[in-house]
Amino acid sequence: MSHSNFYLYSKYPDLDVKEYVAPGGKVAEVPSVTALTGPAASLWSSSDDMIQFLQFYLNNGMPLLSENTMAQMEQPAVRLPQDPV
Repeated sequence: MSHSNFYLYSKYPDLDVKEYVAPGGKVAEVPSVTALTGPAASLWSSSDDMIQFLQFYLNNGMPLLSENTMAQMEQPAVRLPQDPV
């Protein structure tokens, strides 16, 4: 994985995977933003690197991590000001 990082902002913004929406049938790119104040396991990645990461993560159907650990990894860990306490 040569075009991925866990920094606050992407080191390779031109290579990052993009998100798109199509309101009213017109396709538009969603700007990449982060609401975090520092690194918190936010992976910025190119599509090729993301494929490698997912292949590693899934380990050909035999995940390297337990179901409980994977569930914990997928839970939000940062509370934003609008979140209830």
